[in-house]
Amino acid sequence: VVANYVYAARDSVLISEVTAASANASCNPPPLCGCDTCVCHPAYKGRVDFSKAGIWVNPIQNLTMSGRCVSETLARLFLRTSAVEQHDRNRVAYHYFGEQQTGALTAWPTIEWCPAEEDPQYDFRFRPWYSAAVTDPRDVVVMLDVSVLSSPELRTLAQQAVVAALRTLHSMDRVVVLFFDTDFYSSATSPRFQRQTFSAAVETLATGGLQAGDDEEALAFLEAQSRAALASYA
Repeated sequence: VVANYVYAARDSVLISEVTAASANASCNPPPLCGCDTCVCHPAYKGRVDFSKAGIWVNPIQNLTMSGRCVSETLARLFLRTSAVEQHDRNRVAYHYFGEQQTGALTAWPTIEWCPAEEDPQYDFRFRPWYSAAVTDPRDVVVMLDVSVLSSPELRTLAQQAVVAALRTLHSMDRVVVLFFDTDFYSSATSPRFQRQTFSAAVETLATGGLQAGDDEEALAFLEAQSRAALASYA
């Protein structure tokens, strides 16, 4: 049943893209952020409108009319599916579709949701639920040359880049993080990725300037992870 719904969504997207490209289409799906018809619902712990699906548009990217028409098409599909499958409004359920090209999110029910107000750089394409759906399990190596990170600004940018990459990983990925200058002096390896622990370790090292003697606790953790993982790669 679930597979049939997924295939229906895929076909709807493809048909909608072709139709929008071949006609002078005009589509205006309702927004998730700024939902004026949403009302408070205790089960969803926020404001919700079950009568429609809405769209969240990534504020740093432009959404084409084709993307808006795809959202409207999916909204109709989501409404039909929810009418069949979701009868108890106190049981929390969602449909959502993330568009790779622009980072727009279509979701049912429409909820009052404004993630960019808290995080201007919010992008669900860097969230594990999305990356896990669009990729196979991965073996990832992150190499960070700390010899060029002489300024706090560069260290901060490097830290943000590494942590952003780590946050796209999920539990089936394997990852190693290597820090080096003239030699490799620390590494973190995980046969099964643990996102919070790894991110915390990278942030600790970066905050300390990514120098070998700056944070013994973080380095000990990284070295222990490395030793533990070597057996899994053998």
